[in-house]
Amino acid sequence: MRLPACLAERSFPNYALFADAVGLKTGGKMRQLLDLAWDMLQKDVADAAIPQLLSKLETLCPPNVDEYDAYGVYPAFDFCQLLEQALLNRLNPNKHRATEASQLATRTVMDFVEMSEGEGLDENELVRVFEHHPLLKDDKLFQRDTVMALKKQRTPKEAFLLNSEPVPPTTVSATWESPWKADIRQPSYTACNLPQYFIERNES
Repeated sequence: MRLPACLAERSFPNYALFADAVGLKTGGKMRQLLDLAWDMLQKDVADAAIPQLLSKLETLCPPNVDEYDAYGVYPAFDFCQLLEQALLNRLNPNKHRATEASQLATRTVMDFVEMSEGEGLDENELVRVFEHHPLLKDDKLFQRDTVMALKKQRTPKEAFLLNSEPVPPTTVSATWESPWKADIRQPSYTACNLPQYFIERNES
């Protein structure tokens, strides 16, 4: 569950921004649930606890993305799926979910790029945008560096979680100074995270 947990951590601000924008007031509870997922990397947790956490996750996630007239619901829901992958991998470690989580995290960035810059482009033009877009390059770099760091320590200890220093990707908003710290669990508004002005759909 290590890579899915890292990708969920990186995506958490997407959920937090959306929850705050629509007044859900569930960001704190989701933060606690994500912290519990991290704790499972260092502590023995009974398998019976995982279904309870999955049930809690279901109550905190948007039940129907179509109910919200805001783009931010989609990356928020993607975060929920990443955290679900991390928890399910802990429950069934024989089924490796890292590839699925990696593809989902990249898709979040691709969807954002298509939404913000893909209007009027045909399929070939959109593919070229994806190939050269800095946010997708940042996503690829982040995932590569994370996988390399995790391979160096097969079972992350507390010191690894607190001292890892992945390369901070470029933020979407040029006006936002990333709060990325050495703690890999520190929420950071990174390449896959959406600035506030994309939370609500542009009606013009």
